[in-house]
Amino acid sequence: MKIVAIIPARGGSKRVSGKNLSEMCGVPMLNWTIWASLDAGLETWVSTDDRDTALIAEGAGAFVHLRPAHLATDEAAIEPVIEDMLAGCSYDALMLLQPTSPLRNESHIRDAVIALESNSCDSVVSVVPDPGAFFLWTTNDDADGQPLYKVRPRTQDLSTLYRENGAIYGTTRSAWEKSKNRLSGKTVLIDMPPWASVDVDTMDDLEVARFWMLRELMRRNSVYARAARWMQRADTIPAPSLKP
Repeated sequence: MKIVAIIPARGGSKRVSGKNLSEMCGVPMLNWTIWASLDAGLETWVSTDDRDTALIAEGAGAFVHLRPAHLATDEAAIEPVIEDMLAGCSYDALMLLQPTSPLRNESHIRDAVIALESNSCDSVVSVVPDPGAFFLWTTNDDADGQPLYKVRPRTQDLSTLYRENGAIYGTTRSAWEKSKNRLSGKTVLIDMPPWASVDVDTMDDLEVARFWMLRELMRRNSVYARAARWMQRADTIPAPSLKP
């Protein structure tokens, strides 16, 4: 089964300027997703509108697809980006890997690949256990807190609840062509631990991700070696300074 990985990495970001190229343990954050995908054996593409991002992606080993400007706005949905990337592409399944999940590694991706290759599902999605997901609240017109649950159970009586962590979405070609959605049909959950499920959306998220990535550098020699090789050859890659 040929699985094509799509990494959407536009140049703009509302909350963190240049987020996808933010420094993470000496390399651009985008690189960690590219390397995880390549290590999992996937044909890896970065879809971007940004020249600097394209240079970094190529230097990290990915193919680059330059998307049109109208697919790189804050309002652009991800499905049209996928459709644009897949035009004329040969594939049996696709995998969407967001660069804002740098701690998702090749083993998590391989679990998703195994599920798709087993022909037992149409889609896969990465999740993280979230016991607190049951206890959700909202506010009414008077700004008073309103629980979304009617009866407060004991936590030990709750079934396990999972939350999408945004790291992995995968679907077969047939399911995609029918639904034009990243998820459809029978879906298998790829369970990931909380530390690997950090989704970088704010500067605080970025600092948390840096902490856990540093632990990975110390724990896994292969991860450390990858970062070291990048830093040694950084001067030969025509790329901008890393974002702070």
